[in-house]
Amino acid sequence: MKFSIIPAYSINENLLTSIDVNKTLGIEVTIPSLAAKCGLGNIDHHREGDDSDTPSACEQALTCPYVDCHVVGVLADADTLTAMAVLWAKVFSVESDACNGYYPEESGYKVDEELVNKIGLIDRKGPASKPDLLLDKRVLYIRAIAAQKDMDLSDQVYSIMLVLCGKKLNDEDLKLIEAEELKFIDAEKASKIKMVGDIVIVESSHSMATQIGYKYGDVLICINNTFPKDFKDATKGTYRKITLCKRDDHVPYNINFSKLNSLENGWGGRPTIGGSPQGIDSNLTIDQILSCIDRI
Repeated sequence: MKFSIIPAYSINENLLTSIDVNKTLGIEVTIPSLAAKCGLGNIDHHREGDDSDTPSACEQALTCPYVDCHVVGVLADADTLTAMAVLWAKVFSVESDACNGYYPEESGYKVDEELVNKIGLIDRKGPASKPDLLLDKRVLYIRAIAAQKDMDLSDQVYSIMLVLCGKKLNDEDLKLIEAEELKFIDAEKASKIKMVGDIVIVESSHSMATQIGYKYGDVLICINNTFPKDFKDATKGTYRKITLCKRDDHVPYNINFSKLNSLENGWGGRPTIGGSPQGIDSNLTIDQILSCIDRI
C-alpha cells in the first residue's frame, strides 16, 4: 500500500498522467482533476447533501473493503491520516507487499473503532464543541503526529496505526504530546482572543493563529498587523492582513466576499477561507467585517 499527500499547488499534467486510475483511492480529494484519478473511489464527507453528522473519512474507512492500492489525500490532517491508518491496518493480518516492509507485533490487531470515532467527531464537529475528547492522550498523540510535517508520511500513518491497534503510549510519545501542547500554549499567550457571539476574533502574528481560534469556535476573523509583504525579504516591511475562515463547509455561516469587495476592493477566497488584499493594509473595521459574515 502506498500513501501520498498531493496539495493543489503541486498538481500538474505530468503528475496526473503518472497516477494509475485503477489502483488509486482518494481520501477527501476535493480537487476535480485529482479526484478523477481516484478510480477506486473517494472517501469524503463534504459532498452535496452531507452535513456534520455524515461520518468523517476515518469513520468511513472502517467499512471500506481491503484493497492494496495507492491512497491519496490533499491535506495531512488527523482525519485523513487516521483514515489511511485504518486502511493500512486491514493489510497487517496478511503477509503482503502492501505492508511496505513494516511487520510489527501488533499485526492483525483489530482497530479500536471508538478511538477512530473520536478523531472523526472532532473533525466533523470541531474541537470547540467536543473538548472532552481532547482529554484522551491517544487523540492528542494522533493529532500531534499529524502536525509533524517533516516526518515521513508512511511513518506518520504507521505510528497512528499502532495506537489504533492497541499500542500503549510510551515516554517518547508523551513528550511529543507535551511539546505540541507547549507550542499551542506559547502561541495562545502571544495572541489576543475575543468572542462576538459565535465568531472568534484572533489578533496574532503567530503561525498557529487558526488552530488557536478553532479551540474557541468554528468561524474566525484572524488579524495579523505585521504580516510580511515578502517572506524572503524582510526589508519590504509588513502590513495589516485579515483572514476570514470557517472550520469546514458544514459550518452554517457564509463569508460574503462580494460585500467585502464593495467595502474594500481586493478581497478574495473560497467558501471556507479568504482574505484581504495582498500587500496593502486592510482598513476595514471589525464591525464592517462582521456585517459580511452571515449565518445560514
